Amino acid sequence: MKAALLIKTKNLGDAVILTASIVALRDRYRIHVLCFSDAASLYSNLPGVERVWSVSRGERGWPSVRSGLRLIRGLSMVGFDLLVQYSDDWRGALIARTLNPRVSVAHRWLKRHHIWRNSFTHLAPLTPRRHAVEQDIDLLRRVGLHTGEPPSYQVSGRSLSDPRAHELMLLHGLTCKEFLVVHLFSRWTFKQLSQEATARLIELLAVSGRTLVLTGDASDKLKFEELNLAQYPNLHTIFGERLETFISILSSARAVISVDSLAVHLSSAVCTPIVAIFGPSGEGNWRPWKTEYRAVHQSERYPCRPCGLDGCGGSKVSQCLSTLEPELIIASLEDLLTA
Repeated sequence: MKAALLIKTKNLGDAVILTASIVALRDRYRIHVLCFSDAASLYSNLPGVERVWSVSRGERGWPSVRSGLRLIRGLSMVGFDLLVQYSDDWRGALIARTLNPRVSVAHRWLKRHHIWRNSFTHLAPLTPRRHAVEQDIDLLRRVGLHTGEPPSYQVSGRSLSDPRAHELMLLHGLTCKEFLVVHLFSRWTFKQLSQEATARLIELLAVSGRTLVLTGDASDKLKFEELNLAQYPNLHTIFGERLETFISILSSARAVISVDSLAVHLSSAVCTPIVAIFGPSGEGNWRPWKTEYRAVHQSERYPCRPCGLDGCGGSKVSQCLSTLEPELIIASLEDLLTA
């Protein structure tokens, strides 16, 4: 069977979206994936993936050069027939030139000049408001490797039965499909609700009697403590767990409420219904894929959205999110759960 190298050095949410391309190709290619190291576990046990190659996010200088040379030497020994570059990272162009596979394809980025264009055998135009998974699959369509709708996202079966997740559910007294995951923090503040709206939303959900699991990375624990909501016995917190544990918790939830983040795409992968909250990022590009969902946004009030900016005027605060009423989110949740 021929070998394919799929390159996606972007954020974790983008890494989840790549799994649709893996599903589309795995019956015809032995698939290798090149990604950032924090995304490697998404692919390492995924059916169809022969090997995962990773690079460190943000590595610079001589360490980057040395690791890059080792990477290229290793890749050169495989003999790839297909290379698909999903990112606008120059690393992909260099690898394509070095490996010289029979077919290589990337998007035609406006900010990339002739060196980029001449690095690949095929280029595909990028349609700005098209869903991100469709943009990924367009690269396969461009070289005749896929027709029709993109497949669903996928995670490994091992992630769905993570022992640590089972331990946490026992610790918190959680029953499968009888709790909500609430994921309201982001490393990008312009994707978050205001602190007041976040606290109000959690309070309203807690008072309703629902069992809630508030999730986030390790740094989000301090953000939660600042909300002063520890008095609710039906509110549980799970912060800073590894990716496989987070996936398993999401798969066990009745539904998820989340700002535009990794949780949206992982919920799609495990088919958990989700209320997804959008501000400056567009639901057209990033909405949940092939799972029940409701998208919450304020496009009618703020026709400027989705603007794609890091807050209004670059302020890191998005007015379309800071003014969002928690009741609108709860109404969407009720509609989702009763549909």
